[in-house]
Amino acid sequence: MTENDRLPVSFQLYSSRKFPQENQLTYLKSIGYGAVEPRSADFESDPEDFRRKLGEAGLSCFGFHVSLDDLERDPSFYADCAQAVGANKIIVPAVPKSERMAQPGFWIEVGAALKRAAELVADRNCKVLWHNHDGEYAKLTDGTLPLDRLFKGAGSRVGFEIDCGWVERAGVKEHRPGALQPAMDRVSSR
Repeated sequence: MTENDRLPVSFQLYSSRKFPQENQLTYLKSIGYGAVEPRSADFESDPEDFRRKLGEAGLSCFGFHVSLDDLERDPSFYADCAQAVGANKIIVPAVPKSERMAQPGFWIEVGAALKRAAELVADRNCKVLWHNHDGEYAKLTDGTLPLDRLFKGAGSRVGFEIDCGWVERAGVKEHRPGALQPAMDRVSSR
């Protein structure tokens, strides 16, 4: 890998959602970040303005986070947003904890919803990814893992943005060795 092949380090703007946004982008650039990963609230009211702000700060955007409900409701809008902000990844970050179910069928249906969205945005050069949290590594009623069931329902078009912090918090290394392996061919970095 050459210097030009390296991906810029990207900052997930959700992590700083409680801080004033006005100076975040220039600050992130000044401390070495080359890209950001916004959540829909950061850009959806004016994606072109958000891209302008990225450009002024010298940052890029490869993907952004949007809820599954919002993506299902209007996949075309989020494909438009992706093009406007210069991204090609639409990342679904989670099912709200209060809505999660321990039945395999629930997670298969989440995967199927991701698949439907991925099929609808594929012709716009967009890819749908799932972003994990610790809940995807808690065993379901049949002893399987939600992440495995989700990807079973998702088919091959849905990628995976692995969050290693949540993997660690779930205790995957100690309690479920090998749990990540089935999803590793879906990991997307660019």
